[in-house]
Amino acid sequence: MKQDDINYETVEQLVQAFKRLRYTEMKQSFPVMEWKRNEAKALMFLNEGTGREGKMVTEVSQALHVTSPFVTQLLNRLESKGLIIRQMDQTDRRIVRIFLTEAGKKAANEVHNKTNQWFCQLVSYLGEAESKQFASLIDKMSDFMEMEKSDKKEG
Repeated sequence: MKQDDINYETVEQLVQAFKRLRYTEMKQSFPVMEWKRNEAKALMFLNEGTGREGKMVTEVSQALHVTSPFVTQLLNRLESKGLIIRQMDQTDRRIVRIFLTEAGKKAANEVHNKTNQWFCQLVSYLGEAESKQFASLIDKMSDFMEMEKSDKKEG
């Protein structure tokens, strides 16, 4: 579709829908109320299997799209709650790896389960057909965003 063919009322409707979603998201706490949003995201990321144990601060930073100093503060909070431990890498002593404790694994599973419950409620609210359509549109939007990103790198 060429830019001349675009209905700008539709563009404005899409912009307003995104603004409303973002505003609602900022007012809404994470589905798991006892965890701050970034704590919950970090727990889930640290619980993901990657073939090797322990994650580095830079990996957490990239996954959460936040700075390393922010991640350090976040990890300090998780460590003070007994949810993670930090250990020096056995092969490179300059690297510190972050591991979930048993309590951290339990918390990460709780976050995962409650997040799934939230999505089950969303499917129930939207219905099966609209949920599938919504998922398809999100995938299509992700494809568009990845295409835009690669076009900017090439150009």
